[in-house]
Amino acid sequence: MNIYLLQIVAKWFHLLIISIISIGGNTIFNYDIKNDNNNKSLNFINTVIKYDTVHQNNIKIPSNITNILVKGEDGLVHLDELGNNLLVIKQKIDEVIEVGTGPYGEYSGVLTAYGPDCNGCTGITYCKKPDNSYHNLIDDGIYYEDPKYGKLRILAADHRLFQCGTIIEVKNSDLGSVIGIIMDTGSGMKRAYDNNWYLIDMAYETEKDLNVATNKSTTFSVKRWGW
Repeated sequence: MNIYLLQIVAKWFHLLIISIISIGGNTIFNYDIKNDNNNKSLNFINTVIKYDTVHQNNIKIPSNITNILVKGEDGLVHLDELGNNLLVIKQKIDEVIEVGTGPYGEYSGVLTAYGPDCNGCTGITYCKKPDNSYHNLIDDGIYYEDPKYGKLRILAADHRLFQCGTIIEVKNSDLGSVIGIIMDTGSGMKRAYDNNWYLIDMAYETEKDLNVATNKSTTFSVKRWGW
């Protein structure tokens, strides 16, 4: 191998060592690689490439909510003095933010409780599930398993505002915080909405075991509108 090729190999080996050292942080390195053949030097730099932020609108999410779907990470590239990209040490990862464009999702109202054996109840929820089947509170229980939000308490509400599949965080001084899903309705909820206030009913296993009394100071925070 001639001396010129050996010098080139040595330069790139030097490049590789500096690149490995700089991977662990955002430190910028400047250094010279000497070319003994023509007594010239080349200036090199490892430089940080800032990530971009991408916004994705989601009408299913209330307008008061944003979610980070992908956390952004800066990249690192190796440049020569002319700005030429010689080596990508780390690819940048753009940050992706989900922006809610649906109706505002914060409400205050009244929480009540019901069981599948209530007067006039059948135990079958009013809403169909995404697979087009109905939920039976007696056979299937008072929880619904959502693919994204997990195990949710079944709720009843007026569907002119809280349509089927809407996910709500219910909070008050008696209950604490419970995440539920609208899968049922009732005449009491409809009358309340007609009179410009909000009533949500939470399902229990039986009318004989209603552990939560009516709470008139309950907040309803929508996490997702509908299915």
